[in-house]
Amino acid sequence: MQHAIVLALDGLSPSFLGPYGNTWLETPAFNKLADESMLAQQMFAESPDLELLYRSFWQGTHAAMPADLPARSPSLPTSLAGKSIPATLISDDESVTGWAGEYGFDEVCRLPTFAATGPAGTIAGTQVAQVLATAIDWLANKLATSDHPQLLWIHAGALRHAWDAPQDLRRQLADEEDPDVPDLVEPPALFSEEPWDPDTLLGWSQSYAGEILALDSCLHWFRSEMESHPGLADSMFITTAPRGFPLGIHGHVGNCCPALYSDLLQVPAFIRVPPGRGDHYREYNLLQSTDIFQVLCQWFGLDSEIPGRFSFLADEEDSSPADNYSYSLHAGSATIRTPAWFCHFPAEGDIELFAKPDDAWEINEVATLRPDIVEAMTEFHATIQQAYGSDPSARPALPALLADHWH
Repeated sequence: MQHAIVLALDGLSPSFLGPYGNTWLETPAFNKLADESMLAQQMFAESPDLELLYRSFWQGTHAAMPADLPARSPSLPTSLAGKSIPATLISDDESVTGWAGEYGFDEVCRLPTFAATGPAGTIAGTQVAQVLATAIDWLANKLATSDHPQLLWIHAGALRHAWDAPQDLRRQLADEEDPDVPDLVEPPALFSEEPWDPDTLLGWSQSYAGEILALDSCLHWFRSEMESHPGLADSMFITTAPRGFPLGIHGHVGNCCPALYSDLLQVPAFIRVPPGRGDHYREYNLLQSTDIFQVLCQWFGLDSEIPGRFSFLADEEDSSPADNYSYSLHAGSATIRTPAWFCHFPAEGDIELFAKPDDAWEINEVATLRPDIVEAMTEFHATIQQAYGSDPSARPALPALLADHWH
């Protein structure tokens, strides 16, 4: 049966996964998933605000669209209900489950979050494993036996809720001369204008990496259970994250004072479809949260007034969209990412410019070297703002100057 299963892991940064170039960690489950999926190499969250992100996921509405503008199309669950396709949400985040009724989910499974006092004894005892255990039970008793398509959306607070993986996973990543690996369970939320102590950054990175190892094991378990049910063989499986997790590159760590750089905004996305329904490849076009909405509309055959920017279907022609850029915003600040540039418009202070793709994490600021690009970005930003304020479906085309990666 052609179900769709979405696994959204909050705080999952692509830089810690093998398919996105990490050579420090072994992530075999993510590697296998990448081999079988369309992998979005450059997907960016539209905002660090989770409520706005889920409006994008479930309504197809970009975070820049004013809240008082009426939506151009029904929500995804509402549209599915018109075709008698049930939509279910499973989550341990009470905010996410609280929004589900507004968007028309048929069933909502609210899971409690426990206040961990220390690392779990086993991976099965972690919070994210408990979320997936509930989802596995749902797969076996609901989806695998269903005679009609369904949508199952799983949101796990994951790396933004608790770092409760067994401490041994962290310790195995440390060298003999390294400081002791911290045993923190609550994810850090800090900011410093001064550079962080390298040993402190190393400890946070090792702790976060331990969570990734546990998550990879959980993903292997979840997919093994999926594959054990023949009734799920024709299902789509999407694994992504609403937003990443900064670890101090720009002074920000975790959930404190969101700053719009790639360590927060760039997220992984794996879209796996059954053999014969789509190709396995890397998608290098710049994608955003609303594109997940469009993929699910395509899968279920739903009409949408919001134009999609790419197609995963095998019989569609591949092309680069005219609007090949990402636009993200939060609390008066904004960023525009194009194939050639990353421009940061802070709420206060000077505009920052970084060359792409070479400067992966926005380290070398070059605004004074390319005032022509800053001027073009400023004009383009005004055009984007005007478009979203009036006709959000008509994203302006990217000027050629801003797309030229030869700089």
